[in-house]
Amino acid sequence: MEEVKALATLLFLKPQWTSGLQELALYKCQKSQFAPFALFPADAQLSELTSLKLKVYQAIDPQFLVHADSWCKLRHLHMSTRVGAGCAFAIMRHCSATLETCHLVSDEDWTFAAWASSLKEHVLLPNLRALAITFYDGEDVEPFICPLVLPSLVSLSLYSPYGEDVYLRCDVSLFVQLTRRSSGMPHMEALRIDRADDPIDLGTILRIMPSLNEITLDPLSQLGFDTSNELVTGELGPRLERLYVRTVEDDHEDVLHAMKQSRNRHAQSRDGPNRIPPLHIEFLPL
Repeated sequence: MEEVKALATLLFLKPQWTSGLQELALYKCQKSQFAPFALFPADAQLSELTSLKLKVYQAIDPQFLVHADSWCKLRHLHMSTRVGAGCAFAIMRHCSATLETCHLVSDEDWTFAAWASSLKEHVLLPNLRALAITFYDGEDVEPFICPLVLPSLVSLSLYSPYGEDVYLRCDVSLFVQLTRRSSGMPHMEALRIDRADDPIDLGTILRIMPSLNEITLDPLSQLGFDTSNELVTGELGPRLERLYVRTVEDDHEDVLHAMKQSRNRHAQSRDGPNRIPPLHIEFLPL
């Protein structure tokens, strides 16, 4: 993998040097001024690029998307720099046929919700296995996720920015609809929802994604009697092994502890095809 640690080195690459480039990592590059910078030379040729990792501390000029038209082989995209929600979504669309892992940081974009709602077709990413997005505007979660179709997804992580007073606006219906669009998402193993503005119902999540083995919910809604019993017997969460939650009710931790102990006793008593794994629960700090 080519690692570029000096911005000038990247900007002055000659086209013939980039034409065969397959993997590129750009770390900690920054300029003294705060104006957005162009990521690649205008005549860069990146049609062979399969992996792009960016960790820069300055806004990127959206015009760099002109190169995304040639990203027909890109499989891995990890951007730790903030780009507008519309730009982040456009990146995924450009690479939709080949993308396998994707991590984006979506910045505030006041026009994005209206633009996304005007889309006439869903955006299919048939090979995407892992998707992680940090939203600097929590209201962008629903318009970003609603057009996506993700039948091969294994891991989905939705983050709010660390240290910022931002809460993700997403209720459980968003994931119900995503699952329906995506052929049931049968490969899902890990789901993380970080600082949602409303508690998330664990029972609904496990009913629509029974293959999950790790879940992080912040916050978690009160566990109902039926959901608790079904978790104990393994009717819900037959593969669930790790649960990370922040609770909002004073007695909720006691309820979860009791459920975990009952499930783990049940797990020890079952063998063969009916076996369920023991459950580990960890409580997130308030």
